[in-house]
Amino acid sequence: MLDAVVLDRYQMLRSDSPMETHDVIAELLCDHRLNWQRGRVDTVLSRLIFPRVEVYSLQYGPEVEVYAQALSGFALLQVSLQGMLDLEVQGMRQTRRVGESSLLAAQKSSFRMRWS
Repeated sequence: MLDAVVLDRYQMLRSDSPMETHDVIAELLCDHRLNWQRGRVDTVLSRLIFPRVEVYSLQYGPEVEVYAQALSGFALLQVSLQGMLDLEVQGMRQTRRVGESSLLAAQKSSFRMRWS
């Protein structure tokens, strides 16, 4: 079983800089805008690469909203390990709690995620 402890061994970013966090994630995944809420930025990003899939563990620290353009060339399967995810795509909202997942396939519309 793969869990966050295993992924921690593959840490590629630890930062308290909102700008550095944005730049690294934009390069790896897709261009986006981050709207930081209250709290100290404490980003930890880990990545494990397999032949046909990449697994990421991402922790921002404080509550954050992510605004992104359409995904291109990949699908994003998210599972919250702690906190809650509020997701909005094409005017439809979903809330995901710990252990629940959401799938964003390559699509033509932008989306918003709020992690808390």
